[in-house]
Amino acid sequence: MLTHPTVGWYLRRDGRVGTYSIWHPPMRAVHLEAGSARFAVFEGLGLVGAGDRPHSILAQRSIPFDIHTPPRPALFTKRLL
Repeated sequence: MLTHPTVGWYLRRDGRVGTYSIWHPPMRAVHLEAGSARFAVFEGLGLVGAGDRPHSILAQRSIPFDIHTPPRPALFTKRLL
């Protein structure tokens, strides 16, 4: 099962972690099939092999997203950099 986050996290320019929230209507993903697929990033991380068959593909038609702004500093303020 795929889930979606309603809170996003990002690294701010000052090295602290920031957060923002989003909303969207329920997604109605459709299952697709592929004969082959390559993802160099995942291959480089050793998560998949170059000849591995795709497990599954989910697609979602365009839906509106509300991004609640302004973003805010996360509750913890420890610098990451």
